[in-house]
Amino acid sequence: MIVSGDSRAERPLWFPSAIVARVSSIETPHPAPKSLALAYVLCVFAGVFGAHYFYLGVTRRAVLYLLTFGCLTFGVLIDLFTLPAEVRRINRAASAQG
Repeated sequence: MIVSGDSRAERPLWFPSAIVARVSSIETPHPAPKSLALAYVLCVFAGVFGAHYFYLGVTRRAVLYLLTFGCLTFGVLIDLFTLPAEVRRINRAASAQG
């Protein structure tokens, strides 16, 4: 199948620029805000593995926690107090993007 109306040249539908044009016209939904309650549950039960940071999308810190057993659990204890501010920051950044 040929894409018509392309000023550069007639290209097949599977050509990368045609795919990008079709995909970019699809609207992406706004990400749902992250739940503080779920972040706390993950922090308490799997915090030493960085589960709460994987959930929040902070991958580098999550991998650090995974490799260091939650920074020898001291990081998890600190996160119990700093998690609300972290979730607010991530939700604010996500709403500013979308």
